[in-house]
Amino acid sequence: MKVRARDVVSAIVGAALAAALALPAAAQSKYLTIGTAGSGGAWYPIGGAMAKVIGDNIKTIQPRVEATKGGYENVELLAKGDIDIALVPPFALSDAFKAKGDYAGKPGYPLKVGGWFGCCDNILTIMVPKDSPIRSVMDFKGKRVVMGNPGSTNRYIMYKVIEALGISPGDFQPLDISIAPAVNRLKNRQIDVLWWNATTPHGALVDASVSLDLRVLPLEKPLADKIVNTYDWMDHTVLPAGTYKGMDKDAPTVVSAIALVIHQHVDLETAYRLTKAVFENLDELRQIHAAYKPISLASALNGVNIPLHPGVARYYREKGVARLVDHEKRFGKL
Repeated sequence: MKVRARDVVSAIVGAALAAALALPAAAQSKYLTIGTAGSGGAWYPIGGAMAKVIGDNIKTIQPRVEATKGGYENVELLAKGDIDIALVPPFALSDAFKAKGDYAGKPGYPLKVGGWFGCCDNILTIMVPKDSPIRSVMDFKGKRVVMGNPGSTNRYIMYKVIEALGISPGDFQPLDISIAPAVNRLKNRQIDVLWWNATTPHGALVDASVSLDLRVLPLEKPLADKIVNTYDWMDHTVLPAGTYKGMDKDAPTVVSAIALVIHQHVDLETAYRLTKAVFENLDELRQIHAAYKPISLASALNGVNIPLHPGVARYYREKGVARLVDHEKRFGKL
């Protein structure tokens, strides 16, 4: 009997499909997409490190890192269900999850995600020339102050900070420029204040402190309290002495953590295994990327200002994460 080629192909495809369907669910691969930012930015390699560790430790998951325009686009991609995991700025996360602010009334919101862990602490760092008369944020009146380039996370946060403190942009001269030109202008004494919400130590701020005699201003507690009490995505922290050249004292300030979230279409067991893979392989992650160095179970909830994904909560509960109960009281459960 003559066997046609297409019959052979059909038989092979049919057999492969039958074999795949016969596999137990745990043995079939799941594809997970991690939304980060541009391939030249800091978030992309953070996602790459995570993808490597997850892929190495969970053979049934195939993670893929997606280069995006950053936190705002990640929110949009999550709303469409196009990605499974993402890094998201905490202020955008809070509004998107509650369908408030820019996200009110839009399709895909409230955002169907659960919190995972805080990553990349961004610390408000305030630098002035050493001989500057400025001693406090409240001394900015009439001064040239860097706010960040239009559309940037930094600019958004800086304007939120002055709003909480009752400072109007008309009280000083806001410069809407990015960090690199800001450092150059500071070197040329063309600005009075360089403040930035940054991972620490930040390369551009290190450059500024090495090139110039600078002071890092502390954020007085009453001012920090106003900020933290206004925004649930801000918290108190301390910039340690020695972080930048010339810093001989700790500088109290505030911090916002970029949060990692998991879409609710990811099942409980998968989210649990993802969390286990990350927190039980932190040493490897820290070797791959410095952003993982401060991450621990003790800091896991920093910046996570929404309810946790149930699979994540299960892992934290098993590990006795001390802040879990307070987090669930404050933000609820899914």
